[in-house]
Amino acid sequence: MISGSRARASPTKGQDISCRSSSPEGSNSESHDTGAVLAIESSTVRAGVALMCGETVVVELAAEKPRIHSTWLLPAALEAMKLGDVGPADILCLVVSEGPGSFTGLRIGFATAQGLAVAWSKPVMPVSSFFVLSAGISMAGWKGGALLAAGSSRDSAITALYLTDGRGGARELLEARDRSLGCFLDEAAERIREVHAETGSPAEMLCLGDAAQALLEEWARRRGSSCSGWTRDLILLPADPYLALPRPGVLARIGRALFLQGKAVPPEKALPRYYRKSPARRGVTESRV
Repeated sequence: MISGSRARASPTKGQDISCRSSSPEGSNSESHDTGAVLAIESSTVRAGVALMCGETVVVELAAEKPRIHSTWLLPAALEAMKLGDVGPADILCLVVSEGPGSFTGLRIGFATAQGLAVAWSKPVMPVSSFFVLSAGISMAGWKGGALLAAGSSRDSAITALYLTDGRGGARELLEARDRSLGCFLDEAAERIREVHAETGSPAEMLCLGDAAQALLEEWARRRGSSCSGWTRDLILLPADPYLALPRPGVLARIGRALFLQGKAVPPEKALPRYYRKSPARRGVTESRV
């Protein structure tokens, strides 16, 4: 279902992600309709690249193995170009996952995207990895809540809450920030209750991201506690492993749509979003990717 969808997203808090794209006024719509985007995903242990020509993802490559990003991403990006029979002149922009995610992975992803963008004189389109996750499950048909968690450290993680419509659309209900898992579950339960009262949306929610397991464990612990009556209305489910981490093909779709909205930036202005201080500055050792 993902391969047949088109995605449009705005990084502005509270706005929707939907499945429509359009060219900006005054643009060369013909070149945009046929042009390609190259997407680089490196925010988690799953490294990936995708090539999208027009409105079709023609190549998607992924490898889920620690410590390969620095040696795998660039050759994979060039291989995707070769497989898609696309040259630098055909590329509209480089799309890259901006986080939340691994400090090391994000730095490698941006270095790869910026290096190619400078060499080919192309702009860069950073995209939130949480937008990629929520759009991915929505395109796959999930209608309901999505709890996103990345970079778990002790009892905290970068977390956010989205509501998806099952047709490729998603809306941010709680913004991404670093918070304790318990605090996030309390906030999510309260917010989803409000939405349920307004729309009748189900209390079942998917957990996604590389810290989803830690979130599920915290929910299970609280559910067994006598002081956690709120969990009776909240059911957390693990996402399908295929969509539990960001897919480069979904990243390419959102990035292309944002490019058509005129939101790409010059390579030197493209920066990752870390959401918290580096592990070295916080005195915490990060799991290497």
